[in-house]
Amino acid sequence: MAFSGNWLALKPWRRARALHWTEQARVSYPVRVGATNNLWAIPAVMITGSVLLRMNYMPPWWVVGLFAIAGTVTGSIHMGKELFPRLNAPDYLRNLILGWLMRLVVWSAFVAGAATMPRELNVRAGIGFLAVVLFLIGWSYDGWLRLGKLFGLSAPADEQLCGVVDDVSRKIGIPVRCVLLLKSEMCAAYALPTTGTLLFSTRLLKVLNAAELRAVCSHELAHLSESKGVVLLRHTAWFFFLPWVLIKPVWASYGPAGVSLLVLVSLSVQQIMLRVHRSLEKRADKMATETQEEAGVYARALEAVY
Repeated sequence: MAFSGNWLALKPWRRARALHWTEQARVSYPVRVGATNNLWAIPAVMITGSVLLRMNYMPPWWVVGLFAIAGTVTGSIHMGKELFPRLNAPDYLRNLILGWLMRLVVWSAFVAGAATMPRELNVRAGIGFLAVVLFLIGWSYDGWLRLGKLFGLSAPADEQLCGVVDDVSRKIGIPVRCVLLLKSEMCAAYALPTTGTLLFSTRLLKVLNAAELRAVCSHELAHLSESKGVVLLRHTAWFFFLPWVLIKPVWASYGPAGVSLLVLVSLSVQQIMLRVHRSLEKRADKMATETQEEAGVYARALEAVY
């Protein structure tokens, strides 16, 4: 399913490979979004189906889940190699495996919470739901970062990068607590408002010059200045998945109507967070353009990244 879907969806992108990079990006974006959603959607559908159907010949849900995850990952490898041919096999597989280990930690919490739920909406169900919420709060705060360090995915930034960040930080008046280097061959920079941390990928540092890096740094620092309320709102993005922890008691108590409500909550949260995310990115872009060293530097940085 994953391989066939990705292969067919990439046909417009293959036809656009001789065109400008912006056209290639336009046609590849929905494909990448769909492929990313498949990574959790296909296993989730398989697991949920095995739990709800409970047929005698069906293996345990965790066996279904493991095979669904393994199949979806395997079916997605070809797409990654086709979109990013510059990546050699060892680096690509390393990034793929580490990325999946990080995902599995979160998914395990969702699956464990859903599997241990009673078939009634009672106190036990509430405690189980709260346990998953507390885990996700810890994970969002810095849990994933700690695990990434354990796997060697990140390391303290060198003096040169720290100097750039400190200089920009003083210039625009937004403090930063920690700067980390993300060992990845994908161009990326991240801000963690909860811990005041900035992350820059090794690939990003290769493709940007000094002025462009400073502009990107300004963008990320803008995220560190977000209010506590906005930071809290970011955490509500988990409610796209969280309602499905209650799938078993909701199905038993309310049937299809209850499941329809879960779908409505998930889709509503998704739309709200898309608008919030877009607004915050525009705010960060505004700061980057206002503090850039010369006109067009930030635009060139984005072009280089894409």
